[in-house]
Amino acid sequence: MEPPLRTGASGPASVLRGPGIAMLAPTLRNPAETAPYFHHGSVAMLPELVRVTSQHQLGSELAEREVTAIVTWLQSPGGQLPKHYFAQPQLPTRNGGKDRT
Repeated sequence: MEPPLRTGASGPASVLRGPGIAMLAPTLRNPAETAPYFHHGSVAMLPELVRVTSQHQLGSELAEREVTAIVTWLQSPGGQLPKHYFAQPQLPTRNGGKDRT
């Protein structure tokens, strides 16, 4: 018996079924404007991101025309990014915001 899906499930959740399956995909909202890339910020340019990802995910190098085509596609989603997207996060303090005196 297949596990039920949440009401309104779409995308990967509408196709993938099974216990413990969870998948979140990042948005592609203005990816050209959100460098540096990867969790450690080691890649600064979108073409390099495509090359590194291809090598890691596919195990092969893309031709330059393929890199250019993918970068062009990634640059197509547009729109205004909200100001809070670039805001410095407010991190919690160890003492709950109370000064130690």
